[in-house]
Amino acid sequence: MRLRHLAVGLAVAATVAAAGCSADDGGRPTGAPDGSPTQATSGAATGTPGPAPDATDLAWTALPELPDDESPQAASSAYVVSRTADRKSVVVRNGTATKELGRYPAPAGFEVSNVVLAPPYLVIASADPVNMSDERMSLIDLESGTTRRLGPDAPDLWEGLWSIGHGVLTYGAHGERRSFCITEADLTNLRGTPVDCVPRGQGMHQVKQSPWGYGYVRFENNDEGSCGTARVRRGDDEPVDVDGPGPCRVWEAMPLAGDGAIWSEVPDPQQIEVAEVFLREDGGEQQSLGYGTTGSLTWCGDALWILRQMESTLMRWTPGKGLEKAYRIDMEVDPEKVSVLSTPICAGDAISISELIAAPGHGNREILHVARVAGDS
Repeated sequence: MRLRHLAVGLAVAATVAAAGCSADDGGRPTGAPDGSPTQATSGAATGTPGPAPDATDLAWTALPELPDDESPQAASSAYVVSRTADRKSVVVRNGTATKELGRYPAPAGFEVSNVVLAPPYLVIASADPVNMSDERMSLIDLESGTTRRLGPDAPDLWEGLWSIGHGVLTYGAHGERRSFCITEADLTNLRGTPVDCVPRGQGMHQVKQSPWGYGYVRFENNDEGSCGTARVRRGDDEPVDVDGPGPCRVWEAMPLAGDGAIWSEVPDPQQIEVAEVFLREDGGEQQSLGYGTTGSLTWCGDALWILRQMESTLMRWTPGKGLEKAYRIDMEVDPEKVSVLSTPICAGDAISISELIAAPGHGNREILHVARVAGDS
């Protein structure tokens, strides 16, 4: 899924380059197809961002390329995690990707569908490729080597809603009358508790964790293009709707301190890869952070990270500091090379981003770039 996403991104990047699409200094696409967020989609934003400076406190490291039959999934200072091309195993290496530490196979007849690294924990979700509603989960403590499994005795798991952070694991499971539920488990015992459920015919997606809890989107008709509502859960409080997103446009959300929140809105349902990102700090006014690639909002360390795929740029927003350019591919160095960045991945003390490179005569290469982050993720 990850490599396929990057391959699709390469096609988008090539099309954008051919069309001359770029972005203005405020982080909004110019020359893009009709429907790009060239104005505040909710109509209530203030503080549209100006030119963003380059971040000066990040030291990015390009890790050695992995074997051709592996795709990088996440990296921290201590671990690099990949998935084999046949989706049958997850491989863990040391932080420099120079030594293999272990391999974790999917159950017989299953394929690895999702991998989440939150040291010392590694979550591996595996699904039956024929019956995708049959899913299993392994929680591995990379320090002790112990493995615990969720399913098949747990309520029927279903694809998506996997996230981990601050001692809490979330996953999707069937509830009463075959409803769909976002379920929360304490990492000490893996005992699951349904947090929010929707009836059959509806669904949820895009679980995003921050230090203040997590957010997700409920949608109707099992169609991510349909009308969605963003919710956040702070600690043990009941989930509440996010105040601010325009009707039926929200794609993802996460809580900030107090009553604050971050979310993205898709202004054109025919162009769902482009969204405008908004935030409202505790007691403050709603403001725009410009555009971002849908699904890319990631909290890591003490900051929010946003991918702008059309610019091949990773942005960072830090409370009290504002928006900065965290990483950017300079396409002018080799104009014949086409590169695309993946959605950023947080793994405890590090943020990582994959770069898929296509160059004439050299095929495709995938390089993982990693930087240490401040704060606790």
